[in-house]
Amino acid sequence: MKSLSFILLIALVGCSKSEVPATHMSQRIQQWVPNGTTMESARQIMEQHQFACSVQSYTNMAAMIQDAAAYLWQTGIKRNGKSEAVTNMCLLNCRWTDSSDHSRLYDVTLRVINGETDGPLTVKDGPVSVTSGL
Repeated sequence: MKSLSFILLIALVGCSKSEVPATHMSQRIQQWVPNGTTMESARQIMEQHQFACSVQSYTNMAAMIQDAAAYLWQTGIKRNGKSEAVTNMCLLNCRWTDSSDHSRLYDVTLRVINGETDGPLTVKDGPVSVTSGL
């Protein structure tokens, strides 16, 4: 009976292990870059933590129609209890390869609305893929 419990415990730990790095990284980034951080500061903070960042900028809903956040152009956002129209939206995309595990790559996307980070961030992790330059 003890061996069955041990096997179940190992199975649970093994199955959840793949989510732990992304979750842990997400929590760290939320501490570094809380909502309301300016685009410039968010990028600087991420780059200080060895992320390579790029920005996708949008000035209207039509330009980002395939993104789930496009609806915000119509609905607006609430900040500090006040409604605010969306006038510009950017996605700060940052990438980092773990120096302790060179095979693990993190892709992070922070949403920036009207110049400030807003909303959930996305963290994807996985193995580094090698692309040949054919």
